[in-house]
This record gives sequence, structure tokens and C-alpha cells, in this order.
Amino acid sequence: MEYQSNLELALATREDVFDQIVGALGEAAQVADPEDWLRTIDSERPDLFRSLSAVLAGAYLMIPVIREHVGYPGQGRHPAPYDQIVDELEGGILDSVIQRGDIYRRT
Repeated sequence: MEYQSNLELALATREDVFDQIVGALGEAAQVADPEDWLRTIDSERPDLFRSLSAVLAGAYLMIPVIREHVGYPGQGRHPAPYDQIVDELEGGILDSVIQRGDIYRRT
């Protein structure tokens, strides 16, 4: 039952493509070769394939056992260690961002 609720949650986050994805999952249930079907969707309906892939991957990664198995800690605040910050500042990778200055605007 956990898998179903994860899929429902993932679908709820993409209400903009909900009907398309539910329709695609209905199609998928009818095909003899799901891999071939996915290749066809990818080549003929790339927008649907991207949406479907994002929702299914999201639902998959919401399963705690899967997250642990693939080493995905989930979303959260993971600040970089001090030495990494220093290396990136000294390496110049952030120079354009620093030169640009603040762009945050309160809404």
C-alpha cells in the first residue's frame, strides 16, 4: 500500500499532467512489451515521457528502502563543509555569482 500512496503523492505534485500520466499508465497496462512502449513514447511523445519519468522516479525515490539502497538522503539542508567552500571560492567558480550581487527580492 505504501507504493500506491507514493505514486498518488507524486501524481498530486504534477496536477498539470495528471490526466496524461494516468492515461499513459492505462496504456502501459495493456502493452505486451513495456520497454518497447517506453521507447515509442520517448521518441513520439517526449513531453509525456519526461513527465511520466519524473513522476515515476519521484515515487520510486519516496520509498525509504530504495532511498537507503541507492544512498539518496532525500531533500534537506546539507551545507557544504568549510574546506569545500574555501576551495570553490579560491577556484573562481563562484566569481560571476559574487560579481552579480544580490538578486533576492521579497514577495
